[in-house]
Amino acid sequence: MPLRRLLLVALLPIVLAQAACSADSPARPAATATAAAPRPSAVAPAAPAEPTDCGDVVLLQGGEVSAETTACFLDAVRDKRPAVLKVTRPTVEGDPIRYAYTALPDGRVEVVTDAREDGFGSGTMFRETCTGPAAGGAALTFATCSSPVRIG
Repeated sequence: MPLRRLLLVALLPIVLAQAACSADSPARPAATATAAAPRPSAVAPAAPAEPTDCGDVVLLQGGEVSAETTACFLDAVRDKRPAVLKVTRPTVEGDPIRYAYTALPDGRVEVVTDAREDGFGSGTMFRETCTGPAAGGAALTFATCSSPVRIG
């Protein structure tokens, strides 16, 4: 249904502009085949799909992400649909570590880890790209991940 609305919103200005131009225009002689200009396509290009929001979960010490939340994200990865899952877990000392999981169109997952508030850890933010996500641990586990790249 959102795609239909998007197409309607994209096409409405074209239809209104054509109606306005033809309503007040004086009658014109019929155009010959050689004088007719090609009409632009009335089909709007497909807009990128809005990512599915699988949640923003804040865990307590020892907590785990629900099976429904994990399934939302893993289903999107399997179907190669964009999705986002955010998880905040406390360290042993209670400092928050934030994870942002983003499902990419090729089935990989971008993981951004924000440990800037971890008083006893790296205090940095980094990104890695992972494959083979599965439910496990407090949130997700992966078969392979690239080397982390510091981004903050």
